Amino acid sequence: MRTLYEIFYWNIKQFPIVWALTRTELRKELHDGALGWFWMIAKPIIYVGVFSLAMIVGFKQGKGTVDTMPYILWLGAGIIPWFFMQRMITSGVRSIKQQRKLMQRGLLHPVCLTGVVALPEFLTLAIGFCVNFIICVIYLHAPTIHWLMLPLLFVGMYVFFNIVALTTSMIATVFPDMISICKFLSTPLFWLSGILFNIDNMHSHVISWVLAFNPVTFFDEAIRDCFEGQWFFLDKRADLGFLVVLVATVLVCVYFCHHLRAEVRDVEV
Repeated sequence: MRTLYEIFYWNIKQFPIVWALTRTELRKELHDGALGWFWMIAKPIIYVGVFSLAMIVGFKQGKGTVDTMPYILWLGAGIIPWFFMQRMITSGVRSIKQQRKLMQRGLLHPVCLTGVVALPEFLTLAIGFCVNFIICVIYLHAPTIHWLMLPLLFVGMYVFFNIVALTTSMIATVFPDMISICKFLSTPLFWLSGILFNIDNMHSHVISWVLAFNPVTFFDEAIRDCFEGQWFFLDKRADLGFLVVLVATVLVCVYFCHHLRAEVRDVEV
């Protein structure tokens, strides 16, 4: 319990430092480009447009609506959060090695290093999600009270994948192959998490239960539920699956944070 307390304590205490570093890095990146903030919203627009075109024209899917939502809105609600989750899986695993100088200079505690990766990506997610709101305006998709759950889901996504990144980056300090494993897993996670297809159309109870333990599926479906005008927490199977994964992830994170402290302090590229 002490290790878990330290993780949350240091992340809260040093959040202003992480925020300052993030702000400096973003300002540098935006000033280096002529189009500035445009690039932060261009990526989700391009990806949603390309995947919509591919699914509608290439695969002859995606016409009309999905669960009362225009297909392009349904797709955007799933694929835009995926950008954040993917970066936390593939880049978060390298956070301790890449940001080790901040730790060695005493600027950040080791458990806060993943925040240097997570916070910029989270801001990109928030800005990119404006695309979905624009789509809602275009298709006259009226907001509901369920949209108030979106900030809660975003914060939950940030905390959960920060824990995942902390766990994998800790392991990567003693097992470098973890970096390659995370890169490999990102592709099957994308194609098998219901980002591009409606899992409600699957009639296999086994597959449905397997997907219930997939955090990517949980967050994507929960965000879509908000846009559909539904309370995401009413899906008991998804709630149970995510709760199990969350508890397991926290326990694994605490274990490696406790046992790999010395190795993390001496980490090298």
